[in-house]
Order: sequence, then C-alpha cells, then structure tokens
Amino acid sequence: MTNGEFAKKLKEVNLTRKEFAAQVGYAYQAVLNWSNHPIPTWVESWLKYYDLAQKYTRLLNDLRRI
Repeated sequence: MTNGEFAKKLKEVNLTRKEFAAQVGYAYQAVLNWSNHPIPTWVESWLKYYDLAQKYTRLLNDLRRI
C-alpha cells in the first residue's frame, strides 16, 4: 500500500491519521513517519475490516429502528 492509497482509504472510511493511530495504538508521529517509510502490510487488511465493521454496525442500527 502506498502513502497515497493509505490517505485515500482513510478518507473512504472517514478516519484521520490521528484517529487511525489512536485506534491501532500507535503514536501519531509513527503513523506520520510512514510517508518516509513503507506502510506496514497489516494496515491494508485492518482498514478493510474496519470498513466492514462500520457498515455492519450501521446495518444493525438501521434494523433496530424497524
């Protein structure tokens, strides 16, 4: 995953880098440093499953309103 892809995916899942860092337990500065270093391989799958979890949560909330 490139830095550009990372930024795009964060935008898609409505997270800032600071929020992402807090979610995964990383220092914000460490996440910022990824612009100069390779992004860890686990980040792509984490974002994928975060997105799915958010969609699932919205679906459940919608179903509860019915």
